[in-house]
Amino acid sequence: MKRLILWLFTLIGILVTVAAIGLEIYVWLTYATAPAGEIPAWALILMFKG
Repeated sequence: MKRLILWLFTLIGILVTVAAIGLEIYVWLTYATAPAGEIPAWALILMFKG
Protein backbone atom coordinates (compact mmCIF):
# COMPACT_ATOMS: atom_id res chain seq x y z
CA MET A 1 0.00 0.00 0.00
CA LYS A 2 2.80 2.43 0.87
CA ARG A 3 4.47 1.64 -2.41
CA LEU A 4 1.31 2.52 -4.36
CA ILE A 5 0.95 5.85 -2.55
CA LEU A 6 4.61 6.68 -3.16
CA TRP A 7 4.21 5.82 -6.85
CA LEU A 8 1.08 8.00 -7.15
CA PHE A 9 2.74 10.99 -5.47
CA THR A 10 5.76 10.60 -7.74
CA LEU A 11 3.55 10.46 -10.82
CA ILE A 12 1.55 13.50 -9.70
CA GLY A 13 4.76 15.44 -9.04
CA ILE A 14 6.12 14.62 -12.48
CA LEU A 15 2.84 15.60 -14.16
CA VAL A 16 2.69 18.92 -12.30
CA THR A 17 6.28 19.68 -13.27
CA VAL A 18 5.67 18.87 -16.94
CA ALA A 19 2.49 20.99 -16.93
CA ALA A 20 4.33 23.96 -15.40
CA ILE A 21 7.10 23.70 -17.98
CA GLY A 22 4.53 23.44 -20.76
CA LEU A 23 2.70 26.53 -19.49
CA GLU A 24 5.96 28.47 -19.28
CA ILE A 25 6.86 27.53 -22.86
CA TYR A 26 3.35 28.45 -24.08
CA VAL A 27 3.50 31.87 -22.39
CA TRP A 28 6.91 32.70 -23.82
CA LEU A 29 5.98 31.56 -27.33
CA THR A 30 2.65 33.40 -27.26
CA TYR A 31 3.63 36.69 -25.62
CA ALA A 32 7.38 37.07 -26.26
CA THR A 33 6.94 39.55 -29.11
CA ALA A 34 3.76 41.26 -27.88
CA PRO A 35 3.91 44.84 -26.60
CA ALA A 36 3.97 45.04 -22.81
CA GLY A 37 0.53 46.67 -22.68
CA GLU A 38 -1.09 43.70 -24.41
CA ILE A 39 0.35 40.99 -22.16
CA PRO A 40 -2.01 39.83 -19.40
CA ALA A 41 -0.80 40.26 -15.82
CA TRP A 42 -0.77 36.50 -15.16
CA ALA A 43 1.54 36.00 -18.14
CA LEU A 44 3.92 38.71 -16.92
CA ILE A 45 4.06 37.07 -13.51
CA LEU A 46 4.93 33.72 -15.08
CA MET A 47 7.51 35.25 -17.42
CA PHE A 48 9.39 37.24 -14.81
CA LYS A 49 8.86 35.43 -11.52
CA GLY A 50 11.78 35.37 -9.14
